[in-house]
Amino acid sequence: MQRGKSQVMFRYLPESVIDFSDTHTIGKVVSWNTIPLNLENLNVGRIYYEIVERRLKRFPSKKGYPDKPKSDSFIFLEPKKVNVEIFPLTFICNKCGKAYTFNNLESFKKVFARNGYHCVCGGSLKQLDLVHYHNCGKIESPKVSKCSKHGFQKILLYKGGSRRLADWRWECGICGEKTGSLRSKCYECDDWMKTAPFRQSQVFYPHSFSLINTIGNHNLKTFEDLNLIKLYLSHYLGLISDKDYDEIRNSDPELGKNDQYLAARQKMIDRGFSKNVIDDILGSLDGTETQKKRDDAIKNVDQILVLPQEKLNTIVSSLQGFNETLNLKGSQTILDVIEEAKKRAESNFTTICQFPKALNDIGVSNAYVVSDLPLVSVVFGYTRVSVDPKECTLRAFPRDENYPEKTPIYVNSNETEGIILEIDRYKILKWLKMNNIISSIPSPDDDIGLKSWFLNNIDVESVPVFDEIPANLQITKYVYSLLHTMSHVLIRKAAGLVGIDKDSLGEIIFPAVPAILIYTNNVHDFQIGGMHTLFDTGIIPWTEMAKESAMSCLYDPVCISSEASCHACLHLSEGACEHFNRDLGRHYLIGRTEATGERTIGFWERDFLESVDQ
Repeated sequence: MQRGKSQVMFRYLPESVIDFSDTHTIGKVVSWNTIPLNLENLNVGRIYYEIVERRLKRFPSKKGYPDKPKSDSFIFLEPKKVNVEIFPLTFICNKCGKAYTFNNLESFKKVFARNGYHCVCGGSLKQLDLVHYHNCGKIESPKVSKCSKHGFQKILLYKGGSRRLADWRWECGICGEKTGSLRSKCYECDDWMKTAPFRQSQVFYPHSFSLINTIGNHNLKTFEDLNLIKLYLSHYLGLISDKDYDEIRNSDPELGKNDQYLAARQKMIDRGFSKNVIDDILGSLDGTETQKKRDDAIKNVDQILVLPQEKLNTIVSSLQGFNETLNLKGSQTILDVIEEAKKRAESNFTTICQFPKALNDIGVSNAYVVSDLPLVSVVFGYTRVSVDPKECTLRAFPRDENYPEKTPIYVNSNETEGIILEIDRYKILKWLKMNNIISSIPSPDDDIGLKSWFLNNIDVESVPVFDEIPANLQITKYVYSLLHTMSHVLIRKAAGLVGIDKDSLGEIIFPAVPAILIYTNNVHDFQIGGMHTLFDTGIIPWTEMAKESAMSCLYDPVCISSEASCHACLHLSEGACEHFNRDLGRHYLIGRTEATGERTIGFWERDFLESVDQ
């Protein structure tokens, strides 16, 4: 059976239970045959940081991961072959109803191989599609309970006309004794396991994320060098030019030696050595012009951003993915589209010229389409029962026999297409102020002030993966929820215009920019060009349909007066949403009157946007 690599990454992972529709067989993926990835083409630094610093730390209970992870604790692999065994090993005869259970595949083969895998009565066998699973990560086949008088001679599954699994019993077909329920205990935890059809999502939750695989901070040491981080932020804020930034980066090895010199000099000063003695031992250093530019850039960042290194790491990781995507060869702006349409003398040129206004009407200041988006999908573990770190154990995948000392991380990198929408910073701040979330904002022409406001006030590091953003992070919660809601509304409408299912699109939110990326999630490993077509011709219907769809929900007024978010209006599949449908609400876009009588002003309300544009 042939499957695409991306499909295997999410549907055929080790320890997952799958079915083969052509043979009506159920099986468990026991292992993969893999090959290590070429790390030269992979941003290992960002992947490692996302896993260790942002994901693993959130799980109090973990199994299979190193206690103190290091950069060489993991091995990055991609699949070549999937190894599957029949599971569950519980069978029901289609003719007489007799039930069988086996502890392993060898026992099953030993009993049935001689009679063509048929029951003793000659009837065909069908797998019971139920499994026992526990939040520790264990999974088992249901076990047939024997009769006290007749053993396993003829045990039947008695349902009693009920659809509730809790009502089902094993029953002796000879004497009618009820021999036991379908319940089972986890032998590791001595706790009752849950029972469900293997297809239910809670049986196996893969834990994954997607990153833009730009070169950027490729070296792990980049995240350890605070000066490099601050230098990057200085360039992003516009405190140093592109030319100076490149010059400083190219001189970095020599500047690094100067840093060591300055550190040694400071230690001697702290220990009471005089300047003359220090100069005699270390020599004097006036510093080059490049060194002075570097020091000034770092000092300026220190005056603007007062954040710990951990938060700066997360910010730079996000900014790097955003900024370098805009510089890809396949990146085009909305103005590029207009210019090309003009050159081609497009018949709908007048309409295309209205695209910037249509985007402005939903608060978008800049828009880009990328045809060569380097996306990397990473799967680093799984849970059962729940995705909530407080309710389950995160398990690593079984270790590869060729790398027994390393925790496997599965990675798939490919090029896809996407649309990046940069949201107007000033409009967001004005929206926050009018909703009494903040009291003052920079002026609309203060680019450094606007950028630094988002870096200082949006706590990217504290945005949980699986939970709602805490209420005490009010500013972060409002901004992220606004962007996230916009993303979902736009994805749901883009899907129809692009001609693919909405769950085949994905999102990445950049709250500190602020921006959103909507991309084609290439499950079938090919591009269809739909996002480019949408960007070139469909901006106006896309934005208009998005605004209209946000206004109502099938379940209004209940939906808008409560969470303002449900499966009918905003929710996406777990594979499409980066935040598991948390922190969403149409009221952020269309407004509503709260129970307290206060009114939440919507970001897409016409009166608000017109007041800002005046």
